Amino acid sequence: MPNEWKNGLCSCMPCGLCMKSYFCPCILVGQNHARIHKGTQKEDACNLEGGGCGACCKSFWCGCCMNIQMSKELDYIQLQQQQGGYASNQGMVAKPQQYHG
Repeated sequence: MPNEWKNGLCSCMPCGLCMKSYFCPCILVGQNHARIHKGTQKEDACNLEGGGCGACCKSFWCGCCMNIQMSKELDYIQLQQQQGGYASNQGMVAKPQQYHG
């Protein structure tokens, strides 16, 4: 089941992020790309609701806002992981439980 976005498409604050997205969008896109492909954030970021035609329209008509939304979402995911939220670990293996009775 896809995760809901924690930030709306028009949540453009802080101002510095808004300016970076408007005047230097390549920098923000590159930073988002690097963060998505860095370990634990990859699975979380790729499982957000939306996609298809809606994502295409957002990126075409409102690319700045879409980049800001993704950056803030990645901030949220990173904060959750730092505060002890669940971070998937590919090496986790459940051991069989033994009954002592």
